[in-house]
Amino acid sequence: MELFNICSADRKIREVVAAEPTILGLKKAAFQLLKKPILALVMEASGFKVSNDQVLKLIKHNIVMVLTLNEIWTEAEVEHSTLGCVQQQQQTKTEARVTEQSDNEELVDVIVPDEEFDETDENENLSLQNTSELQAKHTPAKNISIELQHLAEVTPSTSNKESQPCEQFGDEDLDVTTNVNESAPLLNAPELNDQTSEQSPLLGDVSPSSNQSTKGSASGQQLEQEPCTSGKSPKRSQQQAVKVSTKRVSITMKFENFEINWAKLDDAVYERLKNKNESSDQRVSKQDRIKVVNMTIDQLRVIDTQVSACVIETAAKQILQKFKCFQSADDDGCQDQNRGWSTLKTYMINRNSFLNRPQDINKTPPTSKNTKHLRNMRSGTFASYWNESNASCDKTTTSKLKRDDINILTENFLESCVGFIRHILDQKKPLVEIVNEWPVVRRRQIIEYHFQQATGVNIQNLSAHFKAKRPKIIQFSQQNQKSELDENSNDYQILTFLCNYLKEKFDDICCKKELGTKLNEISLSPGPGLIAVDLGSSQCAYYVFADSARLSEGASTILIALQDLFGILYINNFMYPKGNSKFLEFIQQYFLKIIPAYGSKSKATRVGKQQRVVNRLISELSSINNIAEQ
Repeated sequence: MELFNICSADRKIREVVAAEPTILGLKKAAFQLLKKPILALVMEASGFKVSNDQVLKLIKHNIVMVLTLNEIWTEAEVEHSTLGCVQQQQQTKTEARVTEQSDNEELVDVIVPDEEFDETDENENLSLQNTSELQAKHTPAKNISIELQHLAEVTPSTSNKESQPCEQFGDEDLDVTTNVNESAPLLNAPELNDQTSEQSPLLGDVSPSSNQSTKGSASGQQLEQEPCTSGKSPKRSQQQAVKVSTKRVSITMKFENFEINWAKLDDAVYERLKNKNESSDQRVSKQDRIKVVNMTIDQLRVIDTQVSACVIETAAKQILQKFKCFQSADDDGCQDQNRGWSTLKTYMINRNSFLNRPQDINKTPPTSKNTKHLRNMRSGTFASYWNESNASCDKTTTSKLKRDDINILTENFLESCVGFIRHILDQKKPLVEIVNEWPVVRRRQIIEYHFQQATGVNIQNLSAHFKAKRPKIIQFSQQNQKSELDENSNDYQILTFLCNYLKEKFDDICCKKELGTKLNEISLSPGPGLIAVDLGSSQCAYYVFADSARLSEGASTILIALQDLFGILYINNFMYPKGNSKFLEFIQQYFLKIIPAYGSKSKATRVGKQQRVVNRLISELSSINNIAEQ
C-alpha cells in the first residue's frame, strides 16, 4: 500500500488515500471516495496522462488528477486552475482582513488638551469627555484590548527647525486610531489611567512599552508629549480615538480545528492498537474501543456538550487515520471505507447522548418511517441517478422503445433515454401494467445499463468474481463437515451451499417449475424472486418475477439470472426478501463490492448496524490462503 495525493477535476475533493501502487488500485480507491467511475489519471502539474504502473510509482509524491466521464485536464486547465487559486487566496485574505477590522469595534473619543486653551474649548472638551465615559459604560468588559498611540501630522516646512515625531504609549496588542482637531489640550498620564479604569474594571493600568520615552517614575510623574510642529498651523491639536475591540474564539471554530490529544490515551491501549496496525488479522477488543471512544468524547465535551454529528464524524476519521486496525478489508484488498469510521461515529454519538440524557426520561420522537424506508431502498446507489427522471421524450425515441427491438439498444441510445426510462419505472402503476405497456424494460441491456448508472458497478462483475472465488469456496466447504462440494460441483450447488451456511434456503429465492409450464401461468407474490422452468435435458430457463409480473427476458444460467435479479432489485427500489436477506447481502458485498455507508436493503436482524453472520463468512473466506485461481 502506498499514499497518493488525488484531486478531482473541479478541485472540490482533495484527499490523501492509501492504495495499491497500480493504476487499477488507485482507481478503486478514488472510486470509493468520489462514488463515480474513474476513466483516467493525469498529472496535476503538466496534464500528462499516467499510462502504466511504473510511471505511477515514480510520481506517487505528486498530485494526481482523477477524471470521470466528460472531464478533461490539459495545460490550459492547469494554468486557469493555478490563476484561479491565486486570485481566490488573495480575495479570501482581503475579506478576512476587512472582517477583522470591522468586527465588534467601538470608538471612544479622548480629548488631549493643549497647553493654551480658552474656556469655550474647555467646556467643549468636558462635554466630549462625558460622552466618552457614557460610551465606556456600555463597552464589553470581557476580552477588551486598548491601545493608545499619538500620531502627528507633520507638514514640510522651509524653516530650519526639524519636526519632532510624536511619542507612542500603549501595549503591543493594542489597536490605535488618531484624529486631529484644533484646540486640543494635553492630557496627563494619571488622568488617562483614571479614564481607562472607569471604562472597564478588568483593564488595569496601562504601562508604556519598551520603545516609549518616559520621564520620572510611573507613580508620581507625568508622561509628557512634545507637540508636533507644523509650518502652517502653530496651534495644531490632536484628538485621540481609543479603539475598543472584543475578540473571542467561537465554539464552531474550536470544533473545526479540533484535534485529538493522544497523550490522554492510556499507554497500554496505545501500544496495543499501534501493534495491531501491522497485523490487520487481529481484532480490536471491546475494552480498547470503549476507552478510545470515551477519551475522544470527553475532549469534545470540554468545548461544548452539544456536539454535532459532522464534528463526531471528523473525530472518527482521525481515529481511523491514526489506527488502521479499525478498518476492515477482504482478501482482495477491497476496504470498506465507511464501515470503520461510521461504526466509531455511532458509538461516539451514543456515548455523548448518554451523557446528555435528561433527569426525567422523555421519549424522543422516532425517525419518520417513510424517510428511513426510502434510505434503505436506495442504499448503495447515487442520489443523482434518481434525480434524472424526465417525462419529456421525443417521438422518435418513444416509437423505438415501443418497438422493443434489441438491435437499437446501443449505448448512445440508452444514454439519450435514461431519464425517460427512469420516469417509466417511477410510475405509480402495478408492475404488470408497466411491463405490458413498455416490454422493453425487460431487456438485459437496459437493466445492466441502469444498474451501472445507479451504483457505478458493472453487474457482470458478479460472474467474474464468482468464477475467480470458486476454488476458494470449494476449499472452504471441505472444512465444513456438512458439505460435499468438489471440483465437479456446479454453480447451483455452490450457491446452495453458501445460502445454507447462512441458515437460509436457496429454494426460497429460486423456485423450480416442471416441464411444460407456461409463463402466463406463473405468479410469484410479492417477490422478487427467480423462477426456474425445466426445459428438459437438464436445462432450465430462469426468469425474474415480482408482484405476478415477469420482469426479465430470461437467462440460461443461474449466474446470469442472479445478475438480472440484482439489477431489478436496485433499479425498481426493491428490498431484499426477508427469507434470503443474508444471502443476497453476502452476494452484494463479496462479489459486487457494494458496501453502502447508510441504510441496507436487507431485512435481516442487524446487531450494531452490521450483519455479523455475513461479515463472519466474508472474513473466513478472506482468511483462506490464496490458491491458484482458474
